[in-house]
Amino acid sequence: MQWGFNAAPAHFQEVMNYALDAPCTDAKGISVPPAQHATYLDDVSTGAQDVEECWRNTEIILARLALRNLPIGIWKCTFLTRALVVVGATICGGEYQLAAKSIRKLFASMLPRTTAQLQGLLGSLNFCGHFVPDYRRKIKPLLKLLHKDSDGTWLAEHTQLLNELAEAV
Repeated sequence: MQWGFNAAPAHFQEVMNYALDAPCTDAKGISVPPAQHATYLDDVSTGAQDVEECWRNTEIILARLALRNLPIGIWKCTFLTRALVVVGATICGGEYQLAAKSIRKLFASMLPRTTAQLQGLLGSLNFCGHFVPDYRRKIKPLLKLLHKDSDGTWLAEHTQLLNELAEAV
């Protein structure tokens, strides 16, 4: 990714979401299904009800990353923990829950005043997107603020959208 790319964190989050969620096939043409996961930038977490399901999810995630030529830092990996807290999400027993404290902190400091703050907010919101139905459609008005043809003016509708997202999470 080039330096100076305006929405680099949000874009990288999109790349990871695509790598793990979009339809893909292996070299033999066999479909590789999406796995249950939570992704925040380069951190990918999965959970399951039992060890076998956890390994299946892990194998799927590793296969999908390999198919997209995304390298894995195995030294950063942790396997088979009962509960894991990753960037404000607790994963336990196959369930993902956003920590209330993290959600309050994120949405309490939301109203961005600069482009960089908006980009950071969008990166954080992309993580929460897994928990919000129809997230991609809902977030479009915020993404439009980053377009070159936009004057970047924050409107009441943007504040209302953030409030709706906070409630949905």
